[in-house]
Amino acid sequence: MALLTVVFYSNADLYLVKPGSGLEPATAIAIGVAALVAGWFIYDFLCDSPLGKKPMLLGVVLFAGLVFAAWALSLVFSGRGAYIHVGAIIGTIMVGNVFRIIMPAQRGLVKAIEQGTEPDPSLPAKGLLRSRHNNYLTLPVLFIMISNHFPSTYGSEYNWLILAALSVLSVLVRHYFNTRHGSQKYAWTLPTAALGMICLAFVTSPQMKATQAGSSLAVAEAGHKGLGIGEWIG
Repeated sequence: MALLTVVFYSNADLYLVKPGSGLEPATAIAIGVAALVAGWFIYDFLCDSPLGKKPMLLGVVLFAGLVFAAWALSLVFSGRGAYIHVGAIIGTIMVGNVFRIIMPAQRGLVKAIEQGTEPDPSLPAKGLLRSRHNNYLTLPVLFIMISNHFPSTYGSEYNWLILAALSVLSVLVRHYFNTRHGSQKYAWTLPTAALGMICLAFVTSPQMKATQAGSSLAVAEAGHKGLGIGEWIG
């Protein structure tokens, strides 16, 4: 939080606000802080709702929510600003899970054992759910922490979509390592994630962007000269 404040909030007009958005630095900071607070409360509400009893469906809804947040923030924040705030939302969720759910559940279990009473079965179940979320969110948030070194991702027009794809691939990798000792039926997730990373690296490479930019410029020039697409290709 200190680094977020020093780097992005103290220099909001330079690093946080999207160029040309017309957003005032104070407004951008308010949006960033509100996103962190809202992210935790929405997540906590969904986990305690009936969706909490359907982990797979809950996971899909949470992923969709984070992708929506990445898209919405990319409309008003710079690529770096949007990425770091999605990471901060995830980090806030992970810290909240540990201090508000997982650790209290463990203390409650230990206390019940010491007193020889029956522990509340709902607390370990909640702790397990939140622990799984933290487990699968680890790799996406780690990438976001170092994403400043990969401008081809956050600097893209589709930076939010690239982040979503990277998150899916990292979840596949994590799922393989979570299940490899019990079964090898998810062994396909590792080569799939590797192939996906290679494809993303190719799509986001500077050479690919230069080729796309050159093609767009050629089409624009052809249109300016009054040439049809067929004539331009010829």
